[in-house]
Amino acid sequence: MPSFLVPQIPALGGSVELPRDEARHFLRALRGRAGDEIQLLDGKGCVARALTRMGAGRDEVMAEITARQQALPPRMKLHLYVAPPANSLLTQILKQAVELGVWRIVLLDCERSVSRPADKSSDDYEPDLVAALKQSGNPWLPEIVPLIAFDKALAAAPAHSYYGAVPEENSAVENLGEIYGDLALFVGPEGGFSDKEIAALKARGVDGLCVGRHVLRTETACAALISVLSRSAPH
Repeated sequence: MPSFLVPQIPALGGSVELPRDEARHFLRALRGRAGDEIQLLDGKGCVARALTRMGAGRDEVMAEITARQQALPPRMKLHLYVAPPANSLLTQILKQAVELGVWRIVLLDCERSVSRPADKSSDDYEPDLVAALKQSGNPWLPEIVPLIAFDKALAAAPAHSYYGAVPEENSAVENLGEIYGDLALFVGPEGGFSDKEIAALKARGVDGLCVGRHVLRTETACAALISVLSRSAPH
């Protein structure tokens, strides 16, 4: 069943017009017709089923709500702090983060950062987040914070935090217990965090977390570490 993002989903029995870009996708890419069943997401936890009908105007599609459910927020909210990699791999990280249920994404400017998209706003990243939201069916659209200095990000991060992926003593995933509340995960640039940044992380009580014996690329580390931490979330 195809999914579409609608900012405001009405109550059961109500109707809503699909946003113009979503309507065009339904009509042209999916060859949708009146009476098709679709899923609606608002990015704020609401998931609905609807039947389509054609509107009066060109590219106008209405959705009649047949079922509606409000999801509860996750009991563990994972905040991903990541230094953007080079070669446009940030898109991959963002999409995987949405699919894996990350609550918030903060882009880090680290000493060894090789990519600094400081000229982009959160709106610039929204199409990638929305595409992953619709593909995965995740009811929660993550907030994304544009590039911020490492020290400022660390100072404002949740107290319960990890950084990785690092082969250090006491950094094995077996040491994880069940995790509740807000949790931060720091993933550095391709060259890793600097000694100064590692010292700052440890001084704030951020624990290292290892998922293997080998050095991982940023995008690999993000997916692996998010998956490990998600398994520790209460259900």
